Amino acid sequence: MGSACDMGMKVPRHRDVELATCHYGRTPSAFVTSDPVRDPDERITIASMSRPASREELLTRITTDFERLINAVEQIEPKRRVGASDYPRGSIKDMLAHLHAWHEMFLGWERVGRRGEVPDMPAPGYTWRDTPALNLEIHERHKDDSWESVMTNLRGSHARVRAVVEAYGEGELFEKKRYAWTGSTSVGSYAVSATTSHYDWAGKHLRKSLKAWSADSRTLETSRR
Repeated sequence: MGSACDMGMKVPRHRDVELATCHYGRTPSAFVTSDPVRDPDERITIASMSRPASREELLTRITTDFERLINAVEQIEPKRRVGASDYPRGSIKDMLAHLHAWHEMFLGWERVGRRGEVPDMPAPGYTWRDTPALNLEIHERHKDDSWESVMTNLRGSHARVRAVVEAYGEGELFEKKRYAWTGSTSVGSYAVSATTSHYDWAGKHLRKSLKAWSADSRTLETSRR
């Protein structure tokens, strides 16, 4: 089953949870767990942790959660990365392109907000309730991108997001209502949703894909006996 956005479900109006909810269909706190998630043969570990609540923790997690996800992806054989997966809109490659697109949206929001203006969120011509359509547009825009270009773009936008977060002080990052563009929440909350929470979301799809591929392999081996 897909996320709330994939299924076209309505998202709550509270801006602090809208970005996370459009992918998860629930508030971020529903994903708090101390247990790692492992694939069937224990080769790949994808952490699932609580949302960062401080500048230092967020900066650390933006790096470690991203690297953990990418390391897991790179252990998958190339043909699996571009084939069918648990990600509702296609392959692991498509999912990573999706992460890149939301990195870029966050960077755009912050850039406009820094000028004292209020950006069109989540994107021009779309409201938060239109997120399923926006995600479809993202997929159509990037579906023919090569694996190499997707990875280059993702690593680049990830580095830019981290640099933006690093430029904020603790209070500037997590003080609610400090900036007009963030409404009732904070820059840090949007940064968390566009990075660590989004990486966790991707990790869950990756884990389910690994389980399905492992089951397919076992079925094939059984049929050959």
